[in-house]
Amino acid sequence: MTIRLERQSGVRRWGSPLLTFACIGIGLVAVSRATYPQDGPKPQAVTAVPSGEVELRNQLKALYHAYNQADAKAVSARFTDDAALIDQDGGEVRGRDAIGRHYADAFDNGPTCKIAGEVDTVRFLTPDVASVLGHFQLEDEAGAALSTGQYSLIAVRKGGEWRLAELRDGSTTTAESADKEEPLRELEWLVGDWVDEGEDGKIVTTVRWDEDQKFLVRKYSVQIGGAPARSGTQWIGWDPQAKQIRSWVFDSEGGFGQGQWTRSGDSWIIKAGGVTGDGLTTSATQVLESVNKDAIKFQSIDRIVGTELLPDIDEVLLVRKPPAPDTAQPAPASERKRPAGAATPASDRP
Repeated sequence: MTIRLERQSGVRRWGSPLLTFACIGIGLVAVSRATYPQDGPKPQAVTAVPSGEVELRNQLKALYHAYNQADAKAVSARFTDDAALIDQDGGEVRGRDAIGRHYADAFDNGPTCKIAGEVDTVRFLTPDVASVLGHFQLEDEAGAALSTGQYSLIAVRKGGEWRLAELRDGSTTTAESADKEEPLRELEWLVGDWVDEGEDGKIVTTVRWDEDQKFLVRKYSVQIGGAPARSGTQWIGWDPQAKQIRSWVFDSEGGFGQGQWTRSGDSWIIKAGGVTGDGLTTSATQVLESVNKDAIKFQSIDRIVGTELLPDIDEVLLVRKPPAPDTAQPAPASERKRPAGAATPASDRP
């Protein structure tokens, strides 16, 4: 939502693999209250949206309105004096005045278009500092989609009003590029065998391409102590109508769900919802990131089951499962066949 709009922590393992399962399910993002031990902490009741979040969301709506009115002065007024505008390639515009000139040039030189934005998550780092993830769509005057993308921002509250300190673009997809490219290839690093093992259980998940390489198919199993194993299947694919990656998951206890994926920098934000096997609705937001070719980070926040708010799951690390060791043993030297014509080795006897 920055230059691309020119008119067109530390990782730790989660102690309970079952809670980790709730995160890696992605579509089924929460489990029933039976997940918690009888004498353990109980989920908190859902609380009202904090007033600070309402104010912040209203500020972002005002930003979208100013952009749609091609009002560069009103757009820049939503930023702090030393704010930074960063595009997905790392290009940077710094300072409110420079940001105002940037948008003024864009409005003067580019074709007319409108922006529709939506906030995905708001997290308060302090009462006066918030981290926001969201996505946007650019449309022409007739309402046809030109491109879609993701953004992340840091907002600060000064003098009782929220201002943007940093606004960063994620990836942007146009209708033309979506038709020509294979967007699902961006998730090819998921392919493989992954494991998360703790003292009280083990999760094994395998991701493969389907036969026609149109979907990624993830199969997982969860073993907690001596309890019966739990399993499920997830399909991840490209929605050509919404121009977005989506996922669908089904588990062995009758639960199911779906998720909408958007990219933000090196991370993927998944807005997920579903129904548990006992009929409770679920919703959550996950953050998925490839650490390297052998490790993946997961985080699950804003987790709700039925009418109860569950605690966030901090970052969890899944590691690539090592290949099975080669169990074949070499034949004793006395049994090995010598190449034809090879001389018989001299005896070590005197």
